[in-house]
Amino acid sequence: MLPSIKRPTAQVDVVTDLDALDRSRVLAKRLETLESASAAGMTESELSARADEAKKLRSELKDIMRTVNDGTLVIDLQGLNASSWEQVIAEHTTTDPKSGEPAQDTFGVIRDAMTRMATGAHMKPTPDEPIAFSDTELAGLLGQMPDSQLLTMLPVIQRLNTPAVSLPKA
Repeated sequence: MLPSIKRPTAQVDVVTDLDALDRSRVLAKRLETLESASAAGMTESELSARADEAKKLRSELKDIMRTVNDGTLVIDLQGLNASSWEQVIAEHTTTDPKSGEPAQDTFGVIRDAMTRMATGAHMKPTPDEPIAFSDTELAGLLGQMPDSQLLTMLPVIQRLNTPAVSLPKA
């Protein structure tokens, strides 16, 4: 019996609570600014107040990060075979009639590839509880995502769909 081919796999995180994510960024920036500020010329009382504020910010940031993680969907992906990947690229590539230059709908590639590549999903805090979903539901979720979050998935998608086929030379 011949062995089966194991395609490359990866997981991507989809943050669903963007308000909490934004709050975490604001808190992290405030904490970074506070901790990087010079302490020269500060009294012991001022240093103590600054340390208390930093402690409070760390605590708030920890709580917000828990909220972000609790609302993070983890999607399992598996690389496509070459012909399927080429179809995704072809479906989202057009040629400018004036210049003849090809143009690619990057977000269309990401959404289409993700829909075809997804093999499962779960919430980050509950990896043993899979979430059932349809291609339509996943496409709808991807359509709601901000462009910046979609773009972070592109390198993973590209890596999974351009796997190595031979060992590197030593």
